[in-house]
Amino acid sequence: MNIPQLYMFDMITGEYTGSRDATKRYNGDFIIEATGATSVAPPSEIAAGHVARWTGNVWELVEDHRQHMDEQGRKQGGTQYWMPDDIWQSQPRYMTELGPLPEGALLERPEKPLEIIRSEKLSSLGSAFASAEVSGHLTSVCGFEIDATERATRDISELIMFLESTGTSTTTFCDYTNIFRQVTIENLKTIQLEIITYRQALYSRKWSLRTTINNAQTKEELEAIKISFDVTGE
Repeated sequence: MNIPQLYMFDMITGEYTGSRDATKRYNGDFIIEATGATSVAPPSEIAAGHVARWTGNVWELVEDHRQHMDEQGRKQGGTQYWMPDDIWQSQPRYMTELGPLPEGALLERPEKPLEIIRSEKLSSLGSAFASAEVSGHLTSVCGFEIDATERATRDISELIMFLESTGTSTTTFCDYTNIFRQVTIENLKTIQLEIITYRQALYSRKWSLRTTINNAQTKEELEAIKISFDVTGE
């Protein structure tokens, strides 16, 4: 015997929620009318992003852009959208009712203004330069690794001044790897010139990148600029 089916719908939204067997009366007849249910079957095929909604007389297919709760009670899915008056920092909107998106809705976040992207790029440039400046080092022609920071420049100048004023021929020098070396004043002057050349290259790279950033006309141009201060090979 075929048992009639009742097709249930949400009492607030009207959306189809499932089916169940009709209840049988004592006389053997089936109850085919119930609150929140109908004996009219919903469409057999429902396109993705749509649900069947009971109008009171028939089922209709309507768009469903809402988020839904998963088993852990977290909101999932849904169609993100923005309105024309939203800005790039605006949070995505979600529908809370069945139906199409509002007229004029945008499916992509508004673009970040070019000048904000430029400002962020300049900030990244400043941070990268500061990091390169305080951690600079290079391999000297003297045969060992040396610091190439502003502090190193001062230290070298003081050592040269010491040797020149005392007439001492050599002194102890701590290299980048914390190994002590015996160096002459000629070694120190060579190292001094290497550090100055390295630091000039850093500043030259910074100024060049800053000019490129300031001259960029599009977001794509700014995003294509790679900030690097590896100048030891130059």
